[in-house]
Amino acid sequence: MTLTEEQKAGVRETLGRYCAAYQRKDQKALLALFSPDISGYGAGPDEHFKDRKEYAPLVKRDLIQATSIFIEFLDLHIVGEDGSHG
Repeated sequence: MTLTEEQKAGVRETLGRYCAAYQRKDQKALLALFSPDISGYGAGPDEHFKDRKEYAPLVKRDLIQATSIFIEFLDLHIVGEDGSHG
């Protein structure tokens, strides 16, 4: 099944919380948004992380380096599957 409007609203709300936490430089709130199993890449050559524990120092470094932060997601188009098998 495709995502419901309620699920899409939840994604938008989470993205809003992400922006707000980054702008406040609130590392704890920011990291709380992610699964312990998050993995990915950042902008730097050394920014590859396999879990939230490895991601935390990268976020901390970003927050320390920035004097001010403004993040906003515009023109979102949210699509996906809700994970049910119906």
